[in-house]
Amino acid sequence: MRGTDKGWYMSISEHNAASACEHHACYSMAKTGLNRSFTLELSHGSHVVPRWRSPASSSGAWCPLLAYTGRVLGAFQVIFSSLASVALDNVQFRNCGPQTEA
Repeated sequence: MRGTDKGWYMSISEHNAASACEHHACYSMAKTGLNRSFTLELSHGSHVVPRWRSPASSSGAWCPLLAYTGRVLGAFQVIFSSLASVALDNVQFRNCGPQTEA
C-alpha cells in the first residue's frame, strides 16, 4: 500500500488475463468525506482504464464489488483508489488464468 497527500492506494500486478477475468471484493466506505467515490482501474502500458466506480449511495454497509478486465496480454495492474476511508475485504480474482482447449 502506498500513500500520498491525496490519499492511500493499493495496486496489484497481474499478467495475461483471460477474457472472462473477474475481480470480486467486498467494501465498506465511510459515511462522510469530500469525495466518497471508490474506483477500480486497470493500468496496461501507458493506458489507465476505469473498470468500476462505487455508486453514490454506497456508504457504511458492506457492499459487493464486481469488475471485469476483459482480455489483457502482458503485465497490467489493478488499482483500487479512494479519497474516503474504505475497508476492502475478500479480494478474489476469478477466471483470470489462460483458457485451455478441451
